[in-house]
Amino acid sequence: MGCGNNSGHQIIPVGLSRDSLFQEQIGKSFPTPHMDRVSALTTIYNDSILISGSHDKNLKAWSTFDKFEQKPSFNVAHAHQDHILSLEASQDKTELYSGSKDGIVNIWNVEDGHEL
Repeated sequence: MGCGNNSGHQIIPVGLSRDSLFQEQIGKSFPTPHMDRVSALTTIYNDSILISGSHDKNLKAWSTFDKFEQKPSFNVAHAHQDHILSLEASQDKTELYSGSKDGIVNIWNVEDGHEL
């Protein structure tokens, strides 16, 4: 997620290899994904899709194999009435659970982003 004086709207991929210096493993940040702080991340489909949740109440999906291109098939505007605080995929990766400061846990179909 964002770093330094950044307001936290970025997602920055970082490798964790012991064979390289940490600074060499910091990737280019994704295009600005959200209008407010990114507060939750999870992956689905063998880590090929990254889902981000934000204080802007939105969920967005990113392809990790396509240089972090946004996947519009799973972008949910106003997924909650308040900040998204947590994301988790079901064990079989067919459902996504989002928790929010609004006190509600929503269940989403990972194929199309529709609420179940």
